Amino acid sequence: MPSAGTGVTGSELDALPVLLPSEKQQLLTGILRSVSRSFYLTLRVLPREIREPISLGYLLARAADTLADTALIEDRKRVQLLTTLRAAVLGEGMAPNLRPFLNTGGNSNLAHEYRLLQLVPKLFSMLAAQHDAERDLIKHVVTTLIDGMLHDMRRFPVSDSQHVKALKNAAELEHYCYQVAGCVGEFWTGIAIMRVPVLRTWQASYMNRLGIDFGKALQLTNILRDIPQDLRIGRCYLPLDELRSAGLTPDNLGQADTDHSPAVDQVVRKWLARNLELYENASHYILAIPRHCVRLRLATLWPVLIGLRTLSMLARHTRDMTANHTKIKVSRRWVYFMLFSSLWVAPSNTWCRQWIKHYLKVINRRL
Repeated sequence: MPSAGTGVTGSELDALPVLLPSEKQQLLTGILRSVSRSFYLTLRVLPREIREPISLGYLLARAADTLADTALIEDRKRVQLLTTLRAAVLGEGMAPNLRPFLNTGGNSNLAHEYRLLQLVPKLFSMLAAQHDAERDLIKHVVTTLIDGMLHDMRRFPVSDSQHVKALKNAAELEHYCYQVAGCVGEFWTGIAIMRVPVLRTWQASYMNRLGIDFGKALQLTNILRDIPQDLRIGRCYLPLDELRSAGLTPDNLGQADTDHSPAVDQVVRKWLARNLELYENASHYILAIPRHCVRLRLATLWPVLIGLRTLSMLARHTRDMTANHTKIKVSRRWVYFMLFSSLWVAPSNTWCRQWIKHYLKVINRRL
């Protein structure tokens, strides 16, 4: 018999470890804090009714990301483990045995991530306890994120990082941004509509589109910010056809000089402009949240403001950004200022709109 409200069979539940209330609390607080770092504030400020499913989705995705990023496992084995994990999320098999790979290699910075991998079976127990519709949304977002990780690993294998490879075209870049971030905005929207009564009047298809653009905006900012670091490990997310049209190749992109910096500028500016379009839609998403839903507004306003601040810093030097070895990052002091100020700004449509428009104007002037 299916367990009430979950659509999971008794035999499937029997195969999962028992999840004690104290273990669940530890996963959603201590473990979550240790692996999410700055994003933990966003997760914790979410309204209580949507915090658990969104945090669970994050933890499952973070476990997959740890597998995808670790250099302690060879490429082929990591692809195999991620594929098995993806099938397990869909209910098509058991989660892979990760214990043979739970070795930090002496890197204490990985201890929290490997602790999370140890607890993957407990995450599956929590997943089984979700209601059908919410569990389906979690499955969709986690498997889509894993698809994006697998795409990255196959296109940019660590074993061949001495040669820079690029995505083929704009469509591939847009799809990649959806796979690794846009789907998260879609997921948040679905969970919010299900669990926050006042949001049930939202037009789901329209808000999903805005949510997708919201996530893509944040990811595209990360891609533009990380161009120099990615080039050094053989990755280029700028489309190959656009680079060639500008007389560039992925291999010479990281060697920007006065001879071809205007060409770099041409390609980068196009994607900075596209990023602004996505942030415009993200602002519409925030303003569609009722003003009294302050927690949900804060959780969406914070990443947008940090993203726009980062983009405004990037827009100052588009010509040399491919050779810039200093990673652009907003200061901690500015983040504290933003968090404090947002408490008064979030409940006001006018102030939210003005703050976002300020950054959009600053970036447009620099373009």
